[in-house]
Amino acid sequence: MTYTKITLIAFIALLPFFSNAQSSKLIGKPAPEIVFKEVLNDSKLSYKLSDFKGKAVIIDFWSTSCRPCIESFPKLEKWQKDYQKDLKIITIAQDKKARIVKFLQNRKLALPVVLDTNDQQYVKYFPHEAVPHTIFIDKSGMVQSITTAGLVTDKHIKELIAGKKVTAQYSDGVEKEIENLIGSEQGETDVQIVQKPFDKNAYSVYKSFKNGRLTFINMSYSTIYEILYNYPNRTRTRWENPKSYYRGWGASDQAIGLEIYAPKFTKEQASSAILGYLSGIAPVKVKFEEREIDVKVLTKLSDTVKMEEAKSDDTPAVSTSANGIEMKSGGIENLASFLEDNLSKPIIDETGLTKKYNLSFPWYPEKPNACLEELEKIGLTLTDGKRKVKLMILVADK
Repeated sequence: MTYTKITLIAFIALLPFFSNAQSSKLIGKPAPEIVFKEVLNDSKLSYKLSDFKGKAVIIDFWSTSCRPCIESFPKLEKWQKDYQKDLKIITIAQDKKARIVKFLQNRKLALPVVLDTNDQQYVKYFPHEAVPHTIFIDKSGMVQSITTAGLVTDKHIKELIAGKKVTAQYSDGVEKEIENLIGSEQGETDVQIVQKPFDKNAYSVYKSFKNGRLTFINMSYSTIYEILYNYPNRTRTRWENPKSYYRGWGASDQAIGLEIYAPKFTKEQASSAILGYLSGIAPVKVKFEEREIDVKVLTKLSDTVKMEEAKSDDTPAVSTSANGIEMKSGGIENLASFLEDNLSKPIIDETGLTKKYNLSFPWYPEKPNACLEELEKIGLTLTDGKRKVKLMILVADK
């Protein structure tokens, strides 16, 4: 491959940013008098924030499609139980009531759930664009911190209850569109690659190939390789040294910012160029090996399946979310890939199905094993097994 021009700019500091100053301005000010309506899973159906005067209050915004939100529930439940005399935790769910009812059937929750489905009436008090989003209010009614439950520790809870300054890291829960690393274009024939260090104040962002530009911000070497090689995330990646330093996240050289700008390149050419760049400078290298590993095997329960066959003139369309997969004229490989992503285990398709199907397959993050019941409804099942699988092996000196 011939480049007209290559410009390499390495290790330029990124500028810190906070994407919604509105939220941070609320810290240190009295919390608004909020009336909580449509309260589920509590002894009362409604209450006001002032009803908990003399207690510290944590308001946690979440949704059923937010895995980090759900993963934070055990510690929120523990804190509510351990500090019930001094603390009230209120969760606000941004889902329809029917979905929350189903969630509570699948996963018992020892916290109240306030429905926020009426034009996001509670978001106006604490503006944000993404969840989790967690508000700390002290016993005097002052907003002490705005963070996410995943960043909260027992130390922060004790600070809140004691009336001390809460040292939880600020986060507004917004993933802002970050500026390009390279900046303005330098002509139609230039090829530029820029590398920048990890920025503790920025989010982890991947911008797919568009207009000759491919961008990674605050991403680990392993994730960058998985994207460039179009390899399943986590499930088919292994480290040659399981204790490798670069398996971590947070040190300045464990994740980087990396961008290519090549207006004449295709996506494949841009990916190849970055891989060539990484082969010369990255502390993590890759190789591919076939190994026998534990997998889940997708098979039919009988000779027939209970899925609608697509018509020959149906336009293929597949969309996925944390709440399921919708297929229009999609192959069974799309369902297998969705299951692999959400179960975090290689899925081997041994159904023998080659037709295209229309399928609406629900997913419940709070109860992953419910997928077995859903699969049975369409005549499929998953079983444990061992198979030889081509793996991406990550190699590092330390």
